[in-house]
Amino acid sequence: MNPGLSENCVFGVVGVLEQGDRMLMIQRSELVLAPGKWCFPGGTIEKGETPADTIVREIREEVGLEVEAGRKLWSWIREDGQLNLEWWSVRLLGGELELNPKEVQAAKWMTEQEIRSHSGVLPNNIPFLDHYRSESN
Repeated sequence: MNPGLSENCVFGVVGVLEQGDRMLMIQRSELVLAPGKWCFPGGTIEKGETPADTIVREIREEVGLEVEAGRKLWSWIREDGQLNLEWWSVRLLGGELELNPKEVQAAKWMTEQEIRSHSGVLPNNIPFLDHYRSESN
């Protein structure tokens, strides 16, 4: 086990879907953890799933889009070792944006600057953007 992880660490995956200079962000519903916060779509890896399987399922469940998993872009472990997230690139295959109200209350295509300046964005998304931009330059 990774020394930074706790025994009951939750593993999750986050999808980065881009259209031009914008990325799809969701506002979490009042029925899930971190209600009202904005983040990239994603969720918990279920037993027997790969991270790629998870991000395809989660995006379909949350916003109704069909995507194909690309590659792992970055990983992050919360300070308490209870959460390990991987950010993955995804490619849109089809579907219409249709929000699942149990998980998502809003969705918006945002520029990197809009994400960085939005007060409701989950903090772990900013270091991801820092890494992502440094990799693409």
